Amino acid sequence: MKYIFLLFTSFVTLSSSTPTNLDIISDAIDSLTSQNILMFETKTIKVVSKYSPIQDKLANRLTEMDSNIVITNADQYDVLIKLDSIGITYDENTQTRLVKTIASIYSINNGMLSEIISPIVLKDKIDINTISSIENSNYPFTKGELIEESSFWDDALEPAVFVGAAAVAIYLLFTVRSG
Repeated sequence: MKYIFLLFTSFVTLSSSTPTNLDIISDAIDSLTSQNILMFETKTIKVVSKYSPIQDKLANRLTEMDSNIVITNADQYDVLIKLDSIGITYDENTQTRLVKTIASIYSINNGMLSEIISPIVLKDKIDINTISSIENSNYPFTKGELIEESSFWDDALEPAVFVGAAAVAIYLLFTVRSG
C-alpha cells in the first residue's frame, strides 16, 4: 500500500508540473504549422530563424505533416517562414509567465506577395521560484526577463528625492549668485 501511495504521489507531481519554456515554444511552432499548412499551394519551403533548434523543429514538423513538402536553403522557394522573435517575461506581482512567439510567412500567389504575421501568445500562472527549472541553459532564447515588484521607494520616494535635490540646487545657485 505504501508503494502505491508513493507511485500515485509521484504521478500527480509529474502530471501537474509546469511545462518548460522550450515545451511552450515547441507547442507554438506546432500550432503555427497546423494552422497554416493548408494555405501552402506549393511545397518548396524555406525556414529562416536565428534560433536554430526551433528552425530545425519547424522544418521537421512541416515534413511530418506533408510528405510532399521540400525544405530548402536555396534562393528559390515558394514559401518563406521566418521566426522573427521569441520573448519570455515573468511578472513577479501576478506570478505569471508570458511567452510570445512571432513568425512571418511569405508566399507568392498569382504574382502577388502575401505576408501573414502569426503571433502566438501564451500566458499562464507559475511559481516564480521555479524559473530556473523551466528555462534551459543550453538555449538562451528560453531565458526570460523578470519584472519585479515595485516598491514605495521606486514609485514615490525616489522621484521626490530627485526633484527635491534639483530644487535645492537651483535655489542655492540663485541665492549664491545674487549675494
